Formats: sequence, structure tokens, C-alpha cells
Amino acid sequence: MIDCLASGPTPAHMVAFKLSPAAQARLEALLDTHREEGLTAEETAELEVYAQVKHLLLLLKAPARLATAAPQ
Repeated sequence: MIDCLASGPTPAHMVAFKLSPAAQARLEALLDTHREEGLTAEETAELEVYAQVKHLLLLLKAPARLATAAPQ
């Protein structure tokens, strides 16, 4: 995510940004573990970081979506 932001993405690039496949797989594993057996304190903290990243992405993508939807 830092690399994406540092590159000065266009609104379209920001809207298209997604977690890497490895990060997405780790998030899914944490969610599965949370549902099935519960998380350790360390895993809970890691999942909280993903929640914060999701929130940040929502804040960044909202104006980017508006910019890409606006008539030129």
C-alpha cells in the first residue's frame, strides 16, 4: 500500500487498488481462525491492523471514486 501511495496514483489507480494476494490470504486465514477457534492476542492485533488498513482504504477511495465518476 505504501508503494502505491508513494507512486502518486491517479484516482482510477486508487479505486483499483487491492491488497496483495499474500495479504488477502493472510487476512482470510485470520478470519477463518477467528471463526473456528479464536485468535491469540498477537493474531487479534494483526487482524486489527487489517481493519485499520481497510478503513484507510475506504477514506482514500471515496474521493477517488467521486473523481472518476465526475463528468470531465
